[in-house]
Amino acid sequence: MLGARFKESTLKPRHDIVIIRKVARGKSIGGVELPEISKEGVRFIVVAVGPEVNDLKPGDEVVPGGPTAKAEFYPIPGCPDLSAIKEEYCMLLVEKETN
Repeated sequence: MLGARFKESTLKPRHDIVIIRKVARGKSIGGVELPEISKEGVRFIVVAVGPEVNDLKPGDEVVPGGPTAKAEFYPIPGCPDLSAIKEEYCMLLVEKETN
């Protein structure tokens, strides 16, 4: 049903597709405003991965890009913050610092 709001738990990507959520860098995943880092732009969090995705898992932060520096995003209908992207366009994996 086009335009319906999907639940993340119902999205099952196929092949090498990754579902990512666009999150303003100044906010936590829960939506809490973090002004000290709000000037850093946007980040993308992996929500779901297809069975052929090898190096990513839900919860990973990625930087999309590609050979032409423009990744191909496919919006999820009814979910303005979710997009589908091929794994090959997830150019960087942002590792979390451990102390």
